[in-house]
Amino acid sequence: MKKNIDKYWKNYKEIYSFEEILKIYRERKAIECLNLRKPTKILEIGCGFSPLFEEYSEFEEFTVIEPGKKAYDFIKEKSANNKKIKCINDYFENTLDILKGQKFEYISCTGVLHETPTPEVFLETLRKLSNKETYVYLNVPNAFSIHRVIAKEMGLIKNIYQKTERNLFLEQNNIFDRKSLLDLLKKSFKNIEIIECKSFFLKPFTHSQMMDCIDANIINQNIFEGLYTASDYYEDSGCELYCLFRNLNN
Repeated sequence: MKKNIDKYWKNYKEIYSFEEILKIYRERKAIECLNLRKPTKILEIGCGFSPLFEEYSEFEEFTVIEPGKKAYDFIKEKSANNKKIKCINDYFENTLDILKGQKFEYISCTGVLHETPTPEVFLETLRKLSNKETYVYLNVPNAFSIHRVIAKEMGLIKNIYQKTERNLFLEQNNIFDRKSLLDLLKKSFKNIEIIECKSFFLKPFTHSQMMDCIDANIINQNIFEGLYTASDYYEDSGCELYCLFRNLNN
């Protein structure tokens, strides 16, 4: 893997801004999907500083893969007194030999697929670690987010797939919409059951503009809740995509 994950976390922190709010709703969606299935053997890929085991405790085994050294040290300390939790400090693509043979009921991957320079390799590893008994949850940013569409119509970007300065700064390699995400998953898994694939959280402006609205008391927590739940009416327009599926080949 060429990406320096520790440099990424430093850069990410420097431009965090509205991401602190969005992160809450990204984690909420992941937990909502987890609670619907209530698995006991879970694999989480790339949890950063917010592992799902902090919110979800109904497990017998919980494996966390985190390549960032500081984030890994953080979750290792968090889980030190829980023998049910196993932490691995590496990129997911490098962990097949360690994880093969284990049976996971649920695999959760939030905010990782769009950042890997080799999404096909990532998904091939995921395919080998899942089967029809495994629910897989993926989350990525959405190219059709309403703020990107507005920017395109204003002439600020040529098309909704153009990388922003933020994308480039964080070395985010892939920009998905719902169709391209589903096409890639179907190509990688061949025999796949898509349970749900939608967007969530309507974000009409850029991160910095959203922060300006917060600072000016134009938007608040009640509006955030509305932006989260209103995305049910606009399945393709939220700023984040999530997909829940099963690999039926194995």
